[in-house]
Amino acid sequence: MRNLKRVLSLGMTAAMITGLMVVGTSAASYADVSTEDNVEAISVLEEVGIMVGDENGDFNPDQLVTRNEMAVVMSNLMDYRVATYAGTSPFTDVPSWAEPYVAACWTNGITAGTSATTYGGDASVTTAQAALMLMKALGYFQYSNDFGSDWQLSTVSQGSKIGLFDDVEAAVSEAMTRNDVAQMVLNTLESGMVEASSGSSITVGDIVINNNVEYNYVTSSEKFATAISDEIPASSTSSTKGAIVELGEKLYDGDLKKYDNAQDDFGRPGTQWRYKTTDIGTFADNTVEVYTAKASKGDLYTLLGSSMVNDLKDGDFELDVFYNGERQGKEVINEGEKNETVVYAPNADDYFDRNNSAAAGISGKGVVTEVYVDDDDDVVTLVFINTYVMQATADYDEDKGDLNVTALTGPAITVNSLEDDEFDVADYAENDYIIYTYAKDDVQTIEPAKVVSGEVTSYSKTNYVTLDGTKYEYAAGIEGKEEESGSYDMTYVVGDNASIVLDPYGYVIYVDDASISVGNYVYVSAVAKTTGLSSNVNGKAYFSDGTNEEITIKKINNKAVSEYNFDVDPDKNTGEFEAGWYSYTIDSKDKYSLKGAETSKVTEATKILNGKSTFAEGVKISGNSDTIFLVKDKNDEITVYTGIANVPEITPNEDSKITIGYMKSKDNGEKAASLVYVDATKATIKDSTKDSLLYLLKLEETKHDSVDGDPVQVWTVILDGKVTTIETKENWNDRVEEKVHFFENYSIDSDGYYEIGDEFEADTDKAVVEKLSSLSYSSGTLTINGSTYVTLSDTQIVLVMAPDGNSDLVTDIMKDADADYEVRTPSGSALANLFKNYELEGKAYVTYADDVTDTDLATVLYVVVTSATEVKN
Repeated sequence: MRNLKRVLSLGMTAAMITGLMVVGTSAASYADVSTEDNVEAISVLEEVGIMVGDENGDFNPDQLVTRNEMAVVMSNLMDYRVATYAGTSPFTDVPSWAEPYVAACWTNGITAGTSATTYGGDASVTTAQAALMLMKALGYFQYSNDFGSDWQLSTVSQGSKIGLFDDVEAAVSEAMTRNDVAQMVLNTLESGMVEASSGSSITVGDIVINNNVEYNYVTSSEKFATAISDEIPASSTSSTKGAIVELGEKLYDGDLKKYDNAQDDFGRPGTQWRYKTTDIGTFADNTVEVYTAKASKGDLYTLLGSSMVNDLKDGDFELDVFYNGERQGKEVINEGEKNETVVYAPNADDYFDRNNSAAAGISGKGVVTEVYVDDDDDVVTLVFINTYVMQATADYDEDKGDLNVTALTGPAITVNSLEDDEFDVADYAENDYIIYTYAKDDVQTIEPAKVVSGEVTSYSKTNYVTLDGTKYEYAAGIEGKEEESGSYDMTYVVGDNASIVLDPYGYVIYVDDASISVGNYVYVSAVAKTTGLSSNVNGKAYFSDGTNEEITIKKINNKAVSEYNFDVDPDKNTGEFEAGWYSYTIDSKDKYSLKGAETSKVTEATKILNGKSTFAEGVKISGNSDTIFLVKDKNDEITVYTGIANVPEITPNEDSKITIGYMKSKDNGEKAASLVYVDATKATIKDSTKDSLLYLLKLEETKHDSVDGDPVQVWTVILDGKVTTIETKENWNDRVEEKVHFFENYSIDSDGYYEIGDEFEADTDKAVVEKLSSLSYSSGTLTINGSTYVTLSDTQIVLVMAPDGNSDLVTDIMKDADADYEVRTPSGSALANLFKNYELEGKAYVTYADDVTDTDLATVLYVVVTSATEVKN
């Protein structure tokens, strides 16, 4: 259910410290209300102002309700004007804040005291006491002889008949929680009002004793009387003809409406509530069963039984199926007497089959499968809900009230931020993982993801990983799973650390690529047979952590080394053995079985470039921020560099080239290099820098120096990536009028005033995109107008939105449509996601890690968007 954060004010005083205050957030946004609580009741009562949360935004569902507090609830329910009752209570033990409420209920016959002068308001209200108050509000128990010999028994008996205790957990004489009180009050709002009619009566002095009292439903033929229910009384003894008048219909004159046979955004059957123009929510019916692991066709067959399954297959029962809110099945046109109607007819065989272990529909590990049965309308509903992962791309912005995010898994969604009036996002920070569900083209729910890190002790490429001895199975919707084949392939290094993201049911839904090893791979540069009597074959091996050693080899590509004609001289084995990257396993005698990586290749480069995605000059291979380089220097020492930003520039000696051996990420031919061995024994290795930048946003004011009287301009600027306010004695407004905003190498004089420096212009290590039109992002590379720029986690990206007219930039993307500008610092993926399907106008400014001819790694990237126009597909 979506978070609904609304605020009410019905004029009650803040002195009510009971948690019944009228200022609060709706039930769906209460941090302390879960799906185990009576969310429907809490939501409805909050909206109409009967029960709401405290000043901290909590509902306190488990808190016990006192008799004083119950008087507040009843006064809110009956809309008593409590101020007019102040001072009329006969009870001496009621605190001043509660006295008008107790007095109102006492005067109207809703409640009574424990004696003529005491009310006992501090005691917890019991289920029977609360029920009696609520049933009196409905019109029951108007005469003392209605109770017989036991008021509690009579109350419970009549309350049970009208469903007053449905979904209430507290026993008759037990104290009630706020959760149970809310449910009982909602049950009362849905109950029919009654009026008493008596038979004979006996008069004794001034006292009239009524006999044979009957309570008949109040009915009405007016429209308001069908707002909650259109039920007609079974007997004709009601006061008038028409539908029974429920208490909620009477109190709110038909403005509180209940719709049965509704569906929520996931397709779950349920009840929808509306109050005036506000949609309170749609609340799902009770399920027959809920699965969070695979629900097989056999499981569902057994659950419903052969008779009902046969009815489904024969068409006597209707089958509704929804995948993430999308109705499934073949469209069928029914030609009725008046109109043609479209219905969906899913094939029951796809979901129900005796003893069949195949998954029903899209059910699987981590997929919520909910089963509903409506015996009244002969409908079975199956609802399947996937769970996905998104990641925060910045800290929660308190000023704007939103959290910027990017979806990591799931459908192609356009959501790039979550608003705090819809979701509880205040506690999220940049890079936090977030679990979400999605339906009807919108995010429906979010919750913090659980991230587990630990040492890999074992794994299966397709099924699970074990961290620190705990086994975690892969979810059906894990990132990277092939849709068509349903296969998944993840490789780790046993003994290395990995981080995984779990769905709410404990299944792995995402693997943090930045934290896992590149797999069980080793670079073997040469092999040779050992001298002496042994027939061992050893290899010179280089591991991804920088260690190197001589290993004993048992098999190469599933072939025993004895089947090879290896020599003791490694140079003579080049025909039999190819240097490169190999996956490996180790037996109990520490012998290695090697299998060549499919994407492994050894070649020669004329230069290794720092900060460039195509890092090897003369070789068609790209890298990214996760690429691991093993660089062997002239002293035969290995240094490990992670990422193209960190690998040094390597230039071969004269008349030499650099031997490199690489394999691609996850041994996938379409990916960037994940492991690169660089033989720099005959090469020179060197290192790199960056400048200070100033972007002018807005002249805020011009004042005068208090010492010399010179004019001082106060500007809002972006200074080295951060928005701030600075002062200058220079006239920068002239530059802005010339549409020049970006400068470098600024300085500060002895009085603290800024001096602008040089205009940012294209150079050997800088670039300017004059006419920005499009942005896209993939695997660490941001593409602007067709040109690629490698961005890493430490690349400073600044987005400036400065509209020069009324475009979609203002209406769709900026938070404040009236703002002169808006500045964000997104990641590359978040930036591209924000402007996906938009045609842009503006500029972009780039500084490179090195000379532009040697690198396309951006260290600083300013993107200035002045207009955005959505491109309709």
